[in-house]
Amino acid sequence: MSDQKKDDDNKVEYKIFIDGEKFESSKAIVTGQELLEMAGLSASDFDIRFKSKKGSCLIGPNENVDLSEEGIEHFITFPKEAQEG
Repeated sequence: MSDQKKDDDNKVEYKIFIDGEKFESSKAIVTGQELLEMAGLSASDFDIRFKSKKGSCLIGPNENVDLSEEGIEHFITFPKEAQEG
Protein backbone atom coordinates (compact mmCIF):
# COMPACT_ATOMS: atom_id res chain seq x y z
CA MET A 1 0.00 0.00 0.00
CA SER A 2 1.18 3.51 -0.76
CA ASP A 3 2.55 5.45 2.19
CA GLN A 4 -0.53 6.88 3.85
CA LYS A 5 -1.47 8.61 7.06
CA LYS A 6 -4.71 9.44 8.85
CA ASP A 7 -5.43 12.95 10.03
CA ASP A 8 -7.60 13.97 12.99
CA ASP A 9 -10.81 13.36 11.02
CA ASN A 10 -9.67 9.81 10.09
CA LYS A 11 -9.25 10.85 6.46
CA VAL A 12 -6.51 8.96 4.68
CA GLU A 13 -3.82 11.04 2.99
CA TYR A 14 -1.74 9.31 0.32
CA LYS A 15 1.85 10.52 0.14
CA ILE A 16 3.33 10.50 -3.34
CA PHE A 17 6.42 11.90 -4.99
CA ILE A 18 6.41 13.62 -8.36
CA ASP A 19 9.88 14.39 -9.71
CA GLY A 20 11.18 13.89 -6.17
CA GLU A 21 8.82 16.46 -4.63
CA LYS A 22 6.37 15.25 -1.97
CA PHE A 23 2.63 15.71 -2.45
CA GLU A 24 -0.42 14.41 -0.61
CA SER A 25 -3.82 13.37 -1.92
CA SER A 26 -6.98 12.64 0.03
CA LYS A 27 -8.22 10.61 -2.96
CA ALA A 28 -7.11 7.03 -3.54
CA ILE A 29 -8.02 7.17 -7.25
CA VAL A 30 -6.54 10.03 -9.28
CA THR A 31 -5.99 10.59 -13.00
CA GLY A 32 -2.76 11.32 -14.80
CA GLN A 33 -4.03 14.87 -15.36
CA GLU A 34 -4.68 15.33 -11.62
CA LEU A 35 -1.15 14.16 -10.84
CA LEU A 36 0.28 16.65 -13.33
CA GLU A 37 -1.88 19.43 -11.88
CA MET A 38 -0.55 18.62 -8.38
CA ALA A 39 2.91 19.29 -9.78
CA GLY A 40 1.75 22.52 -11.44
CA LEU A 41 2.04 21.09 -14.95
CA SER A 42 -0.35 20.86 -17.90
CA ALA A 43 -1.39 17.56 -19.47
CA SER A 44 -1.20 19.25 -22.87
CA ASP A 45 2.51 19.96 -22.40
CA PHE A 46 3.73 17.11 -20.15
CA ASP A 47 3.45 13.35 -19.73
CA ILE A 48 3.76 11.47 -16.45
CA ARG A 49 5.07 8.01 -15.71
CA PHE A 50 4.78 5.72 -12.71
CA LYS A 51 8.29 4.74 -11.62
CA SER A 52 9.30 1.53 -9.82
CA LYS A 53 12.30 -0.75 -9.49
CA LYS A 54 10.89 -2.79 -12.39
CA GLY A 55 10.75 0.19 -14.75
CA SER A 56 8.23 2.85 -15.60
CA CYS A 57 4.81 3.04 -17.20
CA LEU A 58 3.22 5.97 -19.05
CA ILE A 59 -0.03 7.22 -17.51
CA GLY A 60 -2.53 8.86 -19.84
CA PRO A 61 -4.24 12.10 -18.75
CA ASN A 62 -7.59 10.32 -18.30
CA GLU A 63 -6.11 7.08 -16.95
CA ASN A 64 -6.92 6.26 -13.32
CA VAL A 65 -4.17 5.48 -10.84
CA ASP A 66 -4.95 3.74 -7.54
CA LEU A 67 -2.69 5.31 -4.94
CA SER A 68 -3.74 2.70 -2.36
CA GLU A 69 -1.91 -0.05 -4.28
CA GLU A 70 1.46 -1.01 -2.87
CA GLY A 71 4.39 0.67 -4.59
CA ILE A 72 2.29 3.32 -6.33
CA GLU A 73 3.96 6.43 -5.00
CA HIS A 74 6.76 7.63 -7.28
CA PHE A 75 6.13 9.47 -10.54
CA ILE A 76 8.27 11.31 -13.07
CA THR A 77 7.22 13.94 -15.60
CA PHE A 78 8.70 14.93 -18.92
CA PRO A 79 7.78 17.37 -21.69
CA LYS A 80 5.76 15.95 -24.55
CA GLU A 81 7.74 15.64 -27.75
CA ALA A 82 6.91 18.27 -30.33
CA GLN A 83 4.93 16.93 -33.25
CA GLU A 84 6.45 17.95 -36.54
CA GLY A 85 3.88 18.99 -39.15
